[in-house]
Amino acid sequence: MKKFIFFVFILLVVSLGADQINLISFQAVPADFQAQLNPVSDMNMDYCAALKIESDFTDQIDLKQKVYQRETADDNTEYLYFSSSENYLTLTAPEHEDYRLSAPEEGFKKGMVYYLRLESIPTPEPALAEKPQPEPQPEPEPQPEPQPEPSAWDITEERLGIEFTVTYVEMFDNQLLIRLNLLNSKDDKVVQIRGWHGEKYTRFFDNDGNEYKPEKVSLANQSQQRDVKSMLIQDIPTSATIQFKDVKNSAEKIAKFDLGIWTEEAGYFHVSFRDLQIDKK
Repeated sequence: MKKFIFFVFILLVVSLGADQINLISFQAVPADFQAQLNPVSDMNMDYCAALKIESDFTDQIDLKQKVYQRETADDNTEYLYFSSSENYLTLTAPEHEDYRLSAPEEGFKKGMVYYLRLESIPTPEPALAEKPQPEPQPEPEPQPEPQPEPSAWDITEERLGIEFTVTYVEMFDNQLLIRLNLLNSKDDKVVQIRGWHGEKYTRFFDNDGNEYKPEKVSLANQSQQRDVKSMLIQDIPTSATIQFKDVKNSAEKIAKFDLGIWTEEAGYFHVSFRDLQIDKK
């Protein structure tokens, strides 16, 4: 008994959510000779009758009774051949309630085409009970945005109106590169980065006290193995790269970096940086 009640409940739930098949027109069409030009026989070797179904969901429509042949006329029209001995036809379609179509008073005739126009009527959505609106909550106080962690580089020293910033230090295959950015805030001036010779040359000391001199110096688009010179335009950042070779693998950081500089107004001098981390590749 419980199983029967549960089964009925499931059928009720399914039917409540199904769309409806609605009959618009049903009539015999003696002038349509499709079933006679292409005769199909049922299991009793009698000619079948045919439903000419027209709808916007024809390709989904089927019969619970045996369909002996199905022919497509166009996108919205199909012929379904069935036994003329049927007393009624049950139309089915996915997500639709079945529709029972009774035979005419004289019954279905052999070789006759019956025109059937259908439409699908959606089931209205059930009204939903209004949910109680939650009480307005006070807006949370704005939290300060997290500040980015300071970079291991981006260390700046300023001399004569020029900001010298170490932007990156990397090491690969015993070669070490120090990348810098120079920003001149005063009048245009010529600046020279010193190489490995002469007074106030460029060098660095690692964490073991080993001294290294540059192999190559680049400033803007100028590059030399020794000194390199370029014009620093006011308020225009200019990049520089110092390359060292044969750096020991034990080097974990730069204890001190002396950047050798020359300008006409100040002559030779060092811009020094300490405790620079090395990014090893």
